[in-house]
Amino acid sequence: MKQKLTYFFMVSYLWITFIMLGAFILEVFMVYPNIFHNVPESFEVSMDFMEAASPHTFFPPLGLASWITGAGALILVWKIKPARSWVLGSILVMILLGLISMLFEWPRNEIMFIEGQSVHSV
Repeated sequence: MKQKLTYFFMVSYLWITFIMLGAFILEVFMVYPNIFHNVPESFEVSMDFMEAASPHTFFPPLGLASWITGAGALILVWKIKPARSWVLGSILVMILLGLISMLFEWPRNEIMFIEGQSVHSV
């Protein structure tokens, strides 16, 4: 039973980590270049586009899921030294990325995608 639970947490953690990586790459190379191209017109279009969902609706729950599944995976593989170091290292990276995101990206995303032109000038 423990082996199946460990497998579930490891696969879930890996799957969520790959989704996060793909989302970061998509955001950096596709979304942001389009948002910051030909400002202020692109800013208005991006506000309309991000009305239903934006980075603030996607990344926080997914980041929390990565922390939870990572913690579960770490607890379950603790006795396996090579796996422990890889899982612990990846969790530390995910936590660091989450903290950097909270400090630097969340306030800017709130300005760009939530408050917008009604509160801030372009």
